[in-house]
Amino acid sequence: MRTFVCGLVLVLAVCSSSTVAAPMWGAVGHEVVASVAQALLTSSAASAASDILNGQTLSDVSSWADSVKRSPGYEWSGVLHYINTPDWKCNFQYSRDCGDDACVAGALLNYTARLVDDSLPDKQIEEALKFLVHFAGDIHQPLHVGFTGDEGGNDITGQFEGKSTNLHSVWDTPLVQMRIDNDFSGDQDSYTNYLVSEIGGDWSSNATAWAKCPTNTTVCPNTWATESVELACSNAYTDQDGNQIQDDFDLGDDYYNFNQDVIDMQLARGGVRLANMLNDALSSSRRRRSQPADLTTNVPTVAIA
Repeated sequence: MRTFVCGLVLVLAVCSSSTVAAPMWGAVGHEVVASVAQALLTSSAASAASDILNGQTLSDVSSWADSVKRSPGYEWSGVLHYINTPDWKCNFQYSRDCGDDACVAGALLNYTARLVDDSLPDKQIEEALKFLVHFAGDIHQPLHVGFTGDEGGNDITGQFEGKSTNLHSVWDTPLVQMRIDNDFSGDQDSYTNYLVSEIGGDWSSNATAWAKCPTNTTVCPNTWATESVELACSNAYTDQDGNQIQDDFDLGDDYYNFNQDVIDMQLARGGVRLANMLNDALSSSRRRRSQPADLTTNVPTVAIA
């Protein structure tokens, strides 16, 4: 696997693309995913994460990768925030959709390995954790595993709740913010607490399944990307009446209601899986023993025909 060094010392991968990078969950979505994960960390993992981040929480750094992607020395990281798939194939194939490992699935594999590489300088370990926190959110935004032809919904324009926007942006912030405003009186912490409570309660069996990988590891971005592109097809690119969303769309409450459960599920999945990755990677015994994984072989491909 190509190694992405976080703007330090040497960039072994020159990540260029003719495709404009898609935006990602807005800051609110990333903060919710990170806060859910923070609540699910073991005490040892929470302590290790705090040490690596110099006292900051996961939520504090959840949008760091956005803030640096256009900065000198980090421009290469833009392509790591998303995956472009063939239009309406509704599946993800690593070999087809993640050339040179330069996509969010490849980034999650790479930075998980770097996080447990004790030979790296502290600054690179810190940046690996920051990237992981962010990319765990990105891969669960359905239009981050969207279509090449419309750049993950960025090129589909219209109105949502009477405001001009594009389809990708609807999923970045307005749908999440509507959930918080409509049902939690605008209180983001209350929404986060609700998700954490459900994960430990009514969704506990689902959460156990979300944390499992078919490869018996804690990181299976191929599975997560497959889930997201399937939701992109069924819920993001398709409206509440089963119609394909096109330019000049006019969406509102009905589309929000259609996707409310999807928003909850994807944010909760992201938090559960991020916590699971970090609880494994940041356990004290693993941090002492681990070396970067050999990601050259056995990269699983999960595809739905």
